Amino acid sequence: MEYQARDLAERDEHDDALRLAEESFQHGNREALTGLAWRYTGPDLPRAFAVMRRAMALGFDDAITEMVILATTANDPALVTRYCDLAIESGHPNAQRVAGHVLARSGDERRGEALLWRAFNGGLHRSLFELAELRERQGRVRAARRLYRRLTSVGQVFALVKLAASYEQAGDQATAEHLAAKYARLEHLGPKDSGWHWVAKARYRRGDHAGAKRLLGRLASAGDTHALVTMAEWAIKTGDRPEAEAAVNRAIDSGAPGAKKLLLQLRQSSE
Repeated sequence: MEYQARDLAERDEHDDALRLAEESFQHGNREALTGLAWRYTGPDLPRAFAVMRRAMALGFDDAITEMVILATTANDPALVTRYCDLAIESGHPNAQRVAGHVLARSGDERRGEALLWRAFNGGLHRSLFELAELRERQGRVRAARRLYRRLTSVGQVFALVKLAASYEQAGDQATAEHLAAKYARLEHLGPKDSGWHWVAKARYRRGDHAGAKRLLGRLASAGDTHALVTMAEWAIKTGDRPEAEAAVNRAIDSGAPGAKKLLLQLRQSSE
């Protein structure tokens, strides 16, 4: 019914489109009206907002969130401000998180940061990850780390991975690996723990390519096939043909997802 509603919208049968989307929504498809609204983006943006206001009237909690995101597609700062204000008034943590993110990225960092804190205090912990990432973009590394530690204190153990990447980027390999190992123990993810990949990629970005490859090699030896894919990607990127061929073949032999796609990429790069 949702897709039928979208097709009706394409044929300018808007009343019937809205009726079908509402019916789909009321039968449990919580994204039906959102899907219809996004079909109206562009020159018909006012109709998209009308659909989401209808969704809000029907009790869709994330309607205001969607309206904030819709507003960002209009290249109209006044419209963005209007719906961010609505998000603030709503008291809905996810709407506040999205509004905070939008405001911070658009230059109103102080107001955006305040909203991200409000969302966190409202129980939406992931908003503090966004605030920490903002601090990192500002170059305020210590402030970002304090936020990641705050997140670990409320049970968000992935913050250990972000901390590990931060320390690795600063060249503190010992602390980075200690944090990655701690995350692995807490999450019981073993050799496939993504924390190690974050450390390896941060090490690679820092310029220690050999050290990053040794770390991924250690993971690969423990059975992490994704490490082989990453090493193959790096070899292709640097144009080291023999190394790339060896890495891709090893990834294929291991059955790593995405390895065959890399082989095609490698062949295309030689044409």
